[in-house]
Amino acid sequence: MKIGPSTGWLYAIEISDMNEHKKIIDTAGMNLFEICCYQWGDERIDAILNSKNLTGYTYKSIHLPNMKQISDLDELYKMKKIVNDHKIKTCVIHRDGFLNQGKYLNQIITELNKPITIENLDGSRDNKREIEDLQILKNDYEVSFMLDVQHAYEHDHSMNYAKELYSFMEDKLTHLHVSGETENNIHSLVHKSRNAKEIIDFLGYIFSKKKVPIVLEGEYKTAQELKKEREFLEKELGK
Repeated sequence: MKIGPSTGWLYAIEISDMNEHKKIIDTAGMNLFEICCYQWGDERIDAILNSKNLTGYTYKSIHLPNMKQISDLDELYKMKKIVNDHKIKTCVIHRDGFLNQGKYLNQIITELNKPITIENLDGSRDNKREIEDLQILKNDYEVSFMLDVQHAYEHDHSMNYAKELYSFMEDKLTHLHVSGETENNIHSLVHKSRNAKEIIDFLGYIFSKKKVPIVLEGEYKTAQELKKEREFLEKELGK
């Protein structure tokens, strides 16, 4: 199984050094990671820009900043350097504003020269036109898709909407964002979550059709927490 964390929670506990990230990821027995540049700060980006390529992973992705930030050329060129230096496989971005800011999307695609992966909406945003909007992006741009399982759950606890999204994305699906929720946290590790069954059942549904990398987005602070999450998912889904 290709599985590993988003680095966003490491920045949240003020660990910016990517060599420290590597130690935690490796200790947890992970084989991939996603660099999180969403809601970035200068200290985080400087640390990434000054770090060397982290090797020994089956898959590396990056969660890009929002459209407003990355439409600034200076910020886009920073992202380009990170993508090239770390040999990133694919670049995730929220689709906010794409339908009326298409020129920026084309510029991002051209500059980064990597698959640009569109993420589905979280529960705080209206998803009534999501499939239609994704279809426009699919028709008009060279994009792929990433399915955030918890986001889909927030819109429909039965996971029928998640299955609808998967059916739409299947041919261009790059990887998954996987987390669950507790009473106080909508980005929980699945083994701690109250909706673990729904998340696991849906992952099993996907894996019965297509094996794709899993990026863990649940909140963690230690390698031990990540290791427990990996072992839980491997047990539930099979290696």
